[in-house]
Order: sequence, then C-alpha cells, then structure tokens
Amino acid sequence: MKLCYLDGEFLPFEKAVIPVSDHIIQRGIGVFDLVRTYGRRPMMMTYHLERLSRSASSLGIDEKLGLEAMKSLVRQGIDKMEGDGEVLVKFYITGGDRFVDGCRFPDPRYFVSFEDLVLPDRENYEKGVRLFPLDRARLLPSAKSIDYSAALAKNSVDPGALEVLYCPGGVISEAGHSTFFMVKDGKVITAPDDMVLAGTTRSLIIQILEENDIPLEMRAPSLDEVSSSQEAFISGSVKEIMPVVKIGTQTVGDGKPGPITAKIAELYRQNVPRWLE
Repeated sequence: MKLCYLDGEFLPFEKAVIPVSDHIIQRGIGVFDLVRTYGRRPMMMTYHLERLSRSASSLGIDEKLGLEAMKSLVRQGIDKMEGDGEVLVKFYITGGDRFVDGCRFPDPRYFVSFEDLVLPDRENYEKGVRLFPLDRARLLPSAKSIDYSAALAKNSVDPGALEVLYCPGGVISEAGHSTFFMVKDGKVITAPDDMVLAGTTRSLIIQILEENDIPLEMRAPSLDEVSSSQEAFISGSVKEIMPVVKIGTQTVGDGKPGPITAKIAELYRQNVPRWLE
C-alpha cells in the first residue's frame, strides 16, 4: 500500500501531482526526511522533523507548518495505512512556485508519502557490503537535500557496491545514504559534525558508545587507514547498522563482519524502545 498527503489532503499515491512550476522540478530545490516505525510507532520523529525544518531553512525555504502540525500529519498517515506492518514515511518540503529576493522560497509545498517498510537483504548484514570511494564531498552536508545525483556515481563504474563513500582528498566523510564508522585499534572513528549530515541513527550510536564506555574518536579517517582498520560499518534509519567489509579494492579487517559492529548493533536494537514516539 502507498498513500500520500499533498496540499491539505490524503490521497492515493498515484493521484498525487506536483505542478512543473514548482522549484523542486525547475531547480531541484527541496528537502526531505525519513521516519520509520517499530510496532507502528515513529522512531525519533521529533528529531527527524526538526532536522527537516533546519534543512528547509538552510535552502531559504520558508517552513510554515510547524513541528506539531507535521507530527500530526505523520501520525494520521500511519493510522490510515492498512494492516499492522511497519511504515516508512518520507516527508518532503518543496521550493514551491515562487522565488523572491533572490534567496527565499515563500510558498513551499508539503508532500508526504507513506508506504510499507521494506528492509535490506539479510545477506548484507551476514556477509557485509562494499562501498565505492568517490573523491568529492557531499553537496551541502548540513541539509538533507533531494539532490542525490552524486550518490549514483558508482552505477556506471561499480554497480555492485551498495553506496558511494565520499572521500574528498582521500579523507572519508560519509556514505551516499548513510553515516560511516571505522573501527581501528579498539576505537570507533567517525567524521566530526561539521563535515557530515547530522544523522539521527548516528546520534544514537554516539550516545550508545558513550553509555557503554566504547572509545569514540571524532575525526575523519583516511582511505589510507582502511587496510589497517579492523572493522567498518554504516548506519541509517532503515538499515540500522550494517557491516562494511570492502571499500573499493581494499578489504576491511579479515573481510568479515566484526564483533564490535555486532555488539553496537545489538545495543542499538535493545535501546530502540527508548526513542519511539
């Protein structure tokens, strides 16, 4: 089942229409965020929607609904979904039809899709995945923009890789759709806040590491460190924590998912109820 909210009403997904005059089509101006459910309850909804508002503001999009109204839309849509399966909510704010003062989009559209949650293949967790290193930074890392074109750069070169890994100048920041973590010499290493999107799952992992006295180093590791690292993993709302066993042609550790990744993944799952709304 697939449902959407657009311009004040809920309707079947196939009936949703955005005019070609909207700047999300004209110039790719738009932001989005994801909310998934566990037991039909939204996970970290407030955090996700606050980040959505910040993303809109960073692109000059006037955010008009407000947090409580957006939360209400999410809950209404989940309730309208048939069955008792889990739901994936994608909440978009578009640039709308007008652009004023050379910097503002005063009339955004709100488009929210609701669909059955589809989880990644279990083999990705059992065997680990490969990432494709890309010598560039993600555009506007502080905003979750709809522009994911760079994340498709792997398709013509290494379509078997799960995602690109942004490595500007050989320094690893984040993956195309995920936060990246390296495990080296007993420490979990991840890029600092000012280099990456403020991932919700990332923030929870950092909290878990601190609560369980697992050493954390906030720095951007280099590609040169991959061969001497023991483990690596990526994180995201839907994938949770997924082991990485290869980056380009370099093997991570012994080429198998490692124990620290498994421990963090288990701690994450145990703590999910804390973050449901």
